[in-house]
Parts: sequence; C-alpha cells; structure tokens
Amino acid sequence: MDEQKLIFTHQALRPCWLAVHQALTDERVVLIDRDCSNINLREIYDSRYGSPTWYDRVRFVVAEGVTVRSRSPRLPAIRTGTWPERPVFGGVA
Repeated sequence: MDEQKLIFTHQALRPCWLAVHQALTDERVVLIDRDCSNINLREIYDSRYGSPTWYDRVRFVVAEGVTVRSRSPRLPAIRTGTWPERPVFGGVA
C-alpha cells in the first residue's frame, strides 16, 4: 500500500475509533487532530458536546504528530477552562 493510501486509511479510521471507544466506555473523547495554539479544553468540549454535566467523563487526546504550542511565553499552550465541580478527566495523551 502506498503512503498516500495509508494516510487516508488512518484518517478515515479516527472517527470509527472514537465512536467505538465512546460506545464501550462512558467517556466523551475530544480528539485534537491538527496543530493549534493557545487552546481552551472547555471551549473545545462545549463546541462538540455542549455544556458538561457533573457526571461526564472526559478524555482529551492529542493525535500523534500534532503540535500544541503557545503564541507567547507568557501564555499556556493548553488551558483547562472552568468545569463543573466534579468532572472526571482522562489524561491528555
């Protein structure tokens, strides 16, 4: 299989992996799959799932080869944002 087909196949499988993972667990997965800077995890979550509840389990995954950076040395590259009192977070991979 040539490299271009392999990349396409890998990208096509990402949504399938997320759907299977979410069906097998009670986690909501947020995949960060492109380079970005100064991100707010809560804002990304809200744009995909709406406001979280106290019971939500959330996992953020940074895809292999993706760079999350800051535009300034005074700002964090990743901010968690403000969440309900007791969400359960999975690790940032």
